[in-house]
Amino acid sequence: MRRGWLTPHGLGFLVDHTGTHRIHPEKARMILEAPAGVDIYPA
Repeated sequence: MRRGWLTPHGLGFLVDHTGTHRIHPEKARMILEAPAGVDIYPA
């Protein structure tokens, strides 16, 4: 399972089976806004 996460300060994080990683906020937003059941893997 992958989760995107945005902090109130605009920082983006990806949480997956390998841990929590900081990512670009735009990529986190893409993951958050994806339709249910769609996994986004931004490059």
